[in-house]
Parts: sequence; C-alpha cells; structure tokens
Amino acid sequence: MNELVNDEALLNDFLQFRQQQAQYRIQKTGHNLIPYHEKVSSNKQVTHKQLNQSKKLQSMAHAQPDVSTPNKRRLNDSAGSGGLPTPKQQRSGNKQFQDNEIILDETGDNRQIDSTSKYMQQHKITFDQVKRAVSSNLPCFYITFHPTNEDQKVPSAFNVVDQVFEYLKQQNVQINRFSFVGWAGAKLKLGIYSSRYMDYEFVKEEISRSIASVVNPKRIQYSYNRKTDDYRFHVKDLQEYNRALNMRRISIGNVMVPITRFLEGDKLTYCTRCWRVGHMRNKCLAPTARCRICLQEITDIQKHNCSQQSRCAQCYGNHHSLSSQCESIKAYKIQLKEEVDNALARGVIHRSESNKQVPIFNQDDFPHLSNPNRNKVPAWGSKQGPTHQPTIESTEITGVLTALNKQLSIMTDIIIRMEKKFEEMDMRMKHDAEALELLQKIMKNTLCSIREVMEIIVNPLCELAKIQVKRKHLSFTTILEELQAGTSNRLLKQVADTQKDGQSSKDTTTLSAASNTNARRT
Repeated sequence: MNELVNDEALLNDFLQFRQQQAQYRIQKTGHNLIPYHEKVSSNKQVTHKQLNQSKKLQSMAHAQPDVSTPNKRRLNDSAGSGGLPTPKQQRSGNKQFQDNEIILDETGDNRQIDSTSKYMQQHKITFDQVKRAVSSNLPCFYITFHPTNEDQKVPSAFNVVDQVFEYLKQQNVQINRFSFVGWAGAKLKLGIYSSRYMDYEFVKEEISRSIASVVNPKRIQYSYNRKTDDYRFHVKDLQEYNRALNMRRISIGNVMVPITRFLEGDKLTYCTRCWRVGHMRNKCLAPTARCRICLQEITDIQKHNCSQQSRCAQCYGNHHSLSSQCESIKAYKIQLKEEVDNALARGVIHRSESNKQVPIFNQDDFPHLSNPNRNKVPAWGSKQGPTHQPTIESTEITGVLTALNKQLSIMTDIIIRMEKKFEEMDMRMKHDAEALELLQKIMKNTLCSIREVMEIIVNPLCELAKIQVKRKHLSFTTILEELQAGTSNRLLKQVADTQKDGQSSKDTTTLSAASNTNARRT
C-alpha cells in the first residue's frame, strides 16, 4: 500500500481493477435486484484490512493539508497508465457518502457506467463507518433508496427487513430472521439473535484478555436446552475479582455480556450405593450395590452388563436417580433450601466466605534497615524529597499510643473474663431456679400427703382420744401435742393402778399370814 501512495500510475491501475470488478458484478447479478430500493454488495474477496488501508489512502488523496510545497500535484491528477483526471468533488453536509455505489432504475434499463463517473464516486464513505464495519466484523455493503412518490421517501424498517432477507435468501446466504430492526438517524440497524456463535476457545481467550488471573473457565452443562451459554471460572486475584463484580459486564468479542458472582446450589446428600437421597454410602442399609443407570444389583462389577435404560431410585421413572426432572428431587431441593435458609437465619450454620490473604512471613522477620536511603541515587530530572527524621515528640506520641494499645488489650481481656463470669452466674441462677421449682413441687406433694394422713389417721385418733377440737382446723403440732399428753395421762393411770393392785395384794397376804399365826397360837 505504501507503493500505491508513492506511485500514481500503480494507484490508477488499482482503481481501474476495482471498477472492472464492479462492472462484472453488475453483469452477473442483474439490475432489478430488490424493488423499491437497491442493495449493493462490495467485493467480498477483499479483506477488511485491505479495505481499511484503501480508505486511508484515498482519504489522504482527497484531503491534503496545507504544506510548505503548495505546487505539489495530488496523487489522482496523473493521467499515466490510462488514468483519467478527476475533478474536485463537493461534499454535502446532510448526505451520506456512497462507496462503490451502483444506481439501478426500476424499469430495468441497462445504463453504461463509464470509468470517469465511477472514478468520481470512489471512496465517499466516512472513515468512522469503515472502521466500525471492520471492528464489528460487519459485511461491507450499504443500501440506497429511490422515492417512488413524494409522501414516502424512505421505506419503513419492516419492509426493508423483508426485502433484505429475501435478497440474502436468493444469494444462498444461510441466515435467520432478523430479531432487531430500527432506524437510528440515517442508519438502519439490523440484528440477528445468535445464541451459540462463539466457541469455547474464543470465549476463554476473551475472558483471559479482560481478567489476567482467570483459572479454569468451563461451560456450565444444563440438562435442558437454553438460548445462551453460561461459563464458570475462578479468579485468583481478589482485587480483579472485586473489580469485575463492580464492572458487572465483560467484553466477549464485540458484545458486552453480564458477569455475576457464582452461587453454588445446596449440595444433595445421596448414597452412591443405592442412589437414594437422605443418607451417605457409609450409612447405607442396602445389601448390594446398584447400577447408577439401570439400578440392577451388582455382585461382580466386571460381569455386569448395563441395559443403558435410565431408572430413578426415588420414583422409578425413566430418568436418572438425581435428575432435576424427578418430582422427588424437586421436593427434596425445596425442603432442603427452606431448612438451610432457616438455619442461616437462626445462626446455626454460616456460609464460607473468602478470607483475605494472610502473609506467610511476619513483619519482624525482615526488620527495616538503619539508613535505607544511604546509597540511593536520585533519578534524572527528579527532585529528592525531604527525609523526615523521627523527632522526640513523635517518639513520645508513639510511646503513648503503644501504652494505650496495651491498656486497651488488658481491658478487653478483663471484659472477656467478666463476660465469662456473668455467663457462669446466669447458669447458676438458672440451676437454682430449677432446683427451687423442683422443691416447690416436692413440698406441694408432701403437704398433700400430710393432708391425707390427717384425714385418714389423725382425725380418728382425736375422736378416740376425745380431744375437743374447738376450732374448725387445728394446727398439726397442736394435735400432736394433745395426742402426746393423752397418751402420757393414760400411762400414768396405768402405773397408779398397777401400784394399787400391788399394795392390795400385799395387804391380803399380811392379813392371811396374821390369821395363820393366830390360829396356831390357839
């Protein structure tokens, strides 16, 4: 391309070659391609890079700045190699410039396009539009419209979409229906929804270009069809991780896609022996293991011949045992999520959070040098700032702050010990309250039993002892005292009676003895 700039004859030959290609396309495709408006496609054999470079060359040719040699000819003023001189072109501010434009009438008249008019119409699209076409990987074509009446100068967007789609279909272009259409000023924006047009390697490369510390990007496999693909990856650098979450979007190709934090689902508790949920393999009660797919019992895994027909261990349906289509699995997941949310709300369990990276070495392992700036040479053109030496006031302040830190640490330790003591006192008070409540229950039961004893035993004894109960209810101690007094009186009476009986017996014996003696004397 540098040779084209330096050699005017070679540049004219290149432009004539482009004109011949355009005329060949006219003869091959015909005139009436699309009614009501015309669509022109550029040469698809030319790459975007060549198109961009040619635009730069011609923009240099048309817009020469004021230089110190005003008598220098423009590049396109040469007549060598069959080239024709091109007059100066006037640009209008409100009209869109046209590149490689072919005007076709509706009646189908074959109009000969000479090299002079064609050369005058070369390279009129602005550089920004050409750059956008190359950067966005867009096809190199544009559309011009010819009004059929005065009321409607430009067709509606939906009519344009239908006609463009029919034209591309006639050209055997495999394309889906347009999912987005709309006018943006003088530009008609067309869009096609393509869910999976990016391969894994391209996505991996684009992610690594945006996030340098990305590790192990993987496509998430779903059991059902989705319109888009989701990718999961790890970020080793915590700063890049937080920055990506704050940006909320990442560029993949020429598309900005959302990026969010990956939240893992609640892990299911299932057995790899019987493939049922609710327990692990070490607590399975099944006598033999089962196949994961067909659920047949496996005695010898080398002799097992799987039928490859999926069966569910939960509902015995025609799907895998842990499939998301199983109603039992869905109900178990819902119940598990509710239980996990309740446990998190109560504070019973806590989710693991990413902790800050703790350095392996301590700061004391690498002490500061006594004079680190002794051999330091200042860079060229840089002013060395004043070095701040520690003063007496700063050392005193640091000493006071360190003493305060020590006092605060001591106070925190004391507060922690006091909290532990208060907790122990609370536990003791709770224990005493429970013991008091138990004692009250025992006293109540004892009083009830004493009441029964009073009714069954003491009252009949009072009646037998003929104790006059003046009040309706006497105290239990009073009744016991009266009963003791009655028993002592009875004992005294019995002793007196026994003594009287003994005295009378003695008297009778003495009387009998005296009578016997008298009888002998007589």
